[in-house]
Amino acid sequence: AVEGQPIGVFFGPEYAGVNPDNGDAIYFKNTQKADGSVDRTTTDDVNISENVVIGNPNPTWIGGITNDFSYKGIDLSITLQGVYGNDVYNGAGKFMSANGDFYDNQTVDQMNRWQKKGDITNVPQARYVGGNGTAESSRYLESGSYTRLKTITLGYNLPKSITDKLKMSKLRLYATANNLLTFTKYTGWDPEVNTDYLGGVAAGNDFYSAPQPKTITFGLNLGF
Repeated sequence: AVEGQPIGVFFGPEYAGVNPDNGDAIYFKNTQKADGSVDRTTTDDVNISENVVIGNPNPTWIGGITNDFSYKGIDLSITLQGVYGNDVYNGAGKFMSANGDFYDNQTVDQMNRWQKKGDITNVPQARYVGGNGTAESSRYLESGSYTRLKTITLGYNLPKSITDKLKMSKLRLYATANNLLTFTKYTGWDPEVNTDYLGGVAAGNDFYSAPQPKTITFGLNLGF
C-alpha cells in the first residue's frame, strides 16, 4: 500500500523506453532535486530510478448489460460485461517479452527490438542473458480495460402444433456460448486476471494466467 493512494496501486520504476544510440533500456530517474522538483532525466540503471506510482488496478467503472429479444418462438439473450480505466501488470513479460534474454519463447512484438543506432522503438536490444530491460517496471504495465461478450444464447421454441403431437407442453432447442469475444488492447492472454505471484495485494497481476474458457453448449428443454 502507498499512503494517499488507492489500495493495490502499482509502485516501481518508470520505464522510459530505449536509448536510440545503443539499445539500452532506460528509466526515468524520478528523484527529488534540491529545489523540490522531480528529475525526469533517464538512466540505464534501474537501481537509480526512484519507485513511483505507475498504475492502478482499480477500474474507473465496472459494468454489464443484458438484452433479451424474442420473435415468433425465437429467443436471443446477450450479456456484455467489462471494465474501464484499470491497469494490469503482466508479470510474465520479463520472461516472454524479454528481448531474447534466455527464458521462454518470446512474444512477436520482440521482433521490433533495437538493432542499430538511431532505431526508435520501445523494445531494447536483444542480449542473451543480458537482462536488458527485464527488471520489474512500468514496461510490463498495460491497460486492462476490456469488453467481453460474456454470454449469448439463441433458442427456438417449437410451435404448439408440434408439441401437442409429441404430447409435450414445451420443446425448446438452444445454443449458449460463453466468453465468445473479448475486445481489449491488453497483449496478455486475458485481461480478467488476479494472481498472487508477487505476494501481498495482488489485484491486476497476471502471471501466465489461464484465459477464461470459451465454451459452446447445445441443449434441449423438455416440458411434459
